[in-house]
Formats: sequence, C-alpha cells, structure tokens
Amino acid sequence: MKLLTETHPRYGFEKQYHVLVHLAFGQFTAAFAGSAPPNRAVYLLSEPILFVPECEEIPVACVVVDFSGVEKTPSVNKAKIRIGDSKTEISGNWKSVNGLEISEKSEFDRIWDLMQRPGLKKGAEKESVATLRQALAAVSDSSSVIVADIPKPKGAELGDVYEVSVEVSLDSGETLTVAGTAATMSLTAPSGWIAGDAHMHTDVGSDGWGMIYTVPKARSLGHKYMYLTDHVDMLLSGIGWNLYSTVAQNWSDSDLSLFPGLEVTLADGAGDCLGYGLPPTDDPDDPVLMTIVNRQDDAPTVISKLHDIYGAAAAVAHPDGPGIKWIPKGTGYDAVQVVDGPGESFWRASMSVYPYTCRPAAIGGSDFHAPLINSIGAVTWVNAVPASNWLTRKSLVDYAIREGRTCASSEGSFASLYLGTHAPGEDVSVPLGTTLTPKITVGAMYLPTYPNVTVSWRLYGDSTQIRSGSLSFSEGSYLRTISPASVTISSSSKDAYSIVVDFEYRDVYGHIFLDTAYCGPIYIRGY
Repeated sequence: MKLLTETHPRYGFEKQYHVLVHLAFGQFTAAFAGSAPPNRAVYLLSEPILFVPECEEIPVACVVVDFSGVEKTPSVNKAKIRIGDSKTEISGNWKSVNGLEISEKSEFDRIWDLMQRPGLKKGAEKESVATLRQALAAVSDSSSVIVADIPKPKGAELGDVYEVSVEVSLDSGETLTVAGTAATMSLTAPSGWIAGDAHMHTDVGSDGWGMIYTVPKARSLGHKYMYLTDHVDMLLSGIGWNLYSTVAQNWSDSDLSLFPGLEVTLADGAGDCLGYGLPPTDDPDDPVLMTIVNRQDDAPTVISKLHDIYGAAAAVAHPDGPGIKWIPKGTGYDAVQVVDGPGESFWRASMSVYPYTCRPAAIGGSDFHAPLINSIGAVTWVNAVPASNWLTRKSLVDYAIREGRTCASSEGSFASLYLGTHAPGEDVSVPLGTTLTPKITVGAMYLPTYPNVTVSWRLYGDSTQIRSGSLSFSEGSYLRTISPASVTISSSSKDAYSIVVDFEYRDVYGHIFLDTAYCGPIYIRGY
C-alpha cells in the first residue's frame, strides 16, 4: 500500500511524492458515482481497472467531492478498498485537487454520465474527456483524493473479473461508498515485441508526478519499459543527468526498465523534441549535455546535437498540438509521436513530403504529467529481444527507436508491416519491377468483456492509400496475419510504406471501445 506522501530511499535524497487520482479514457470509458449526502459524492476514477495477471499490485484511486460551497477540503478519516478478496484500509493526509470553481453537483454528474454512455465514438469521446477534465480540475479545495496499490486477487487469471468497492469515512461521521470492476487483460503481439511508454514526466527531473504511482501503474498494464523524458531545463538545473539516470536504474528490475531521456523546447516555442538513446552518465568535468538548452536552438540544431554529439535519436513530440507548430518539418528527426493529439497528419506529411531528410518512425507515449491531465496507456511497441542487463536492455530499445522498428498505439493494440523481408524502419533499393508481398500482423488486446473485435486496416504508399480491408474475430486467437495483394516497385523515387489499423471492440451490449495502431515507414526505391 502506498499513501499519498512518502519518503523513498531509492532517490538518494529525501523526496516528497504527490500522487493524484488516475484518470484513464478511451479504454473502457466508464466510472461510477457512489452513495453520498446531497452535496457530497465519491467517484471511482478508472477504466474498470485493467491489469495483467503477472503484476503484483493494482493502483486504485477515488476522489471525494464536496459541493456544499464551503472552501474546505472534506476531512477523510479512513478508506477501505477491496478488489475481490484483497482488502486494504488506508488513513492519512489526502491530496487536494487544485483548479477553478464549480458548485453544481448536477452539472458534474451530467458530465460524468456523458462519459459512461454506450457507443461512445472517438470524436465525442475526446470532447467529453476535455469537458470532464475541466470539471475535475474545477472542484478546487472541495475535493480529496485517495490512492492505494492493492495486492491483486489471489489466483487471478486472464479473463477474470472482480468487484471493486471503496468505502470512505469522513470525520463528520458520514460514510460514502462506490463500486466498480477490475479485470485481467493482456496485450497481444508477436514474440520479440515489447510494449512501453515513450513519453513520461516525473517529479524527479521536472514537472511530473512521482514514480511511486507511475511505476505500479505501468506494471499493472504489462509495460516492459518506460522512457522518462523530463524537460531539459528543469532536469539539468535540478538533480542533473547522472542522478536522474541512477534513479531510473534503481527503479528498474527484470520486468520493467526505466530509461533516462529528455524533452527540449525549440527556439520561439516552435515545438518540442524528445531525445532517446543518450549516454547513461555524463562527465561532471565536461557536461556535454549542457549544450542542449531550452528555447535556444531551432529544430535542425537540436536534432544535430542529439545525433552528432550523443548518437541519440530525436523525435517530434505532440506535433501540431495547441499552440505548437513544428517548422520546418523535414529536419532529420527519427520518429513522430503520432498518437498524442493530431499527430497522424504530421506523420503522413513527414513521409510524403520529406522522404530524404527524416525517417519518421511511429511512436506513442502518454506525455504523462499528472493523472488529471494524462493517463498512462499510450504504447510504443519496439522490436527488441529480452536482456538481463539494464544497459543492454536500454541499448536494444534505443536501437529499435533509432532504426524505426516500432508501432504506435493509442491504447495498446498492435500492428506491424513487412514488405517481403523488409521490416519497419528499413531504407532499401530493389530492381524496378520487383513485386513485394505485404504482411500485416495485428494483435488485439484480450479484454474479458469485449470478446468481439473488428479490425480495419489501410496500407499507404507515401500519402496514397493503396490497399485496405477488414476482418472480425471473437474469442480465440487475438493475433492474426493479413497478406494483401503484392506491391510492384515501378518508380526510382523513394516511397514510404506504412499502415494504419483501427480496432473496434464491442461487447454483447454494443458498447464500443476504439483503438488505433500505426506502423512504418519502410522506404523502398527502384533502380
């Protein structure tokens, strides 16, 4: 069990952790309002809680909201949290949610109900998420958050579903209750592919939240790595690179590896760049990492420094997001964060307009700062074999990202593309007239209440869709291979081949959960 504040010896110095409630959207979009007096409510904020059978603990969170108009946080005395037979009682100081003002419980409940309606489509989902985030951030000093890691139910196996209950006792003597579900699940991919989060922030290096929350959450989802990408200005003026890397190594074990990376903002705020594959230590007498300065250099300069000084990979973070415009677009980057915000159009433009100046592998990443803003779950699949040594594991993940052997997924579904024997990230020349058979492998998540899955796929040559199709399957094999008609290489120009795969998970009641996976490019030119 973890309380909201704790001093942890792994940092090498005293560090206070602040853990907020977890909010996850898209994946099982649902939440549950509990019994409460007219001006109070308790909400269990999560999917139904998803976890893999191999994890040891399951993060559970709820928020107590007071709409009585008083500028005072509800005083929580104790909370009992149960998943199946597992039970934990916690007491202590709760974290208050800061924000604007809201006083109408009916409006809060209306937004909450909107998130639970069946058949939620992607566009409406995004709109609802934004509204709900605003409402949750607006409860200001009238809310408290309870977070605990509960041991997983004994004997939990894939497909099991458990009841979750939370009972909160206030100092006033009132008792609030809430209930939900927890379900075992798994991510599905061919052997040799591992899932992880490639864009994370922490309270070690910059403006994120404690790994005492993020690490158990990543473990519970089956992630095998986390790339910490803290803001370079805060990181280097704070604990420095060497301690940052040491913290990442100390939090790692054979099941989950944490690697040190960075995020740097370009000059004039013209976008953000992620750095992967940086050296794990820096010479204190010659701190070369200090050559990368926030808001000082343009994109070509930052990317050149990452490439030439460190041998690192450079990725475009959340392109074309609010107030962010990457200019110019063809500046030698190695990857694009395609699943965060409107990244697909930028990713597509990178391949079709600038095929000679960048190799934009598709990567995911939650950009996790705090649970009211982001949720852990956006996946970057990398083609990397297991390794027992931390430095070796880091080298394998670094290589996969740098070479473009990746798949980006908004929630965890998987897709990969091969053209003949050519893999994602390859840049090859073949004789004109060569025919190559595409092989698309799709992996649907095993979700116990969503047995029916429809997969729609699109194969692109540059920005042109050249093949498409769909398939449906229910319980059985959640890994399928598709072989579209062959592609003939008829041009001496370099073409970029990629796929976009949409997953629709539907249960017997017609509830819809959508996911999208991206893979490529593979560059092929005829001669």
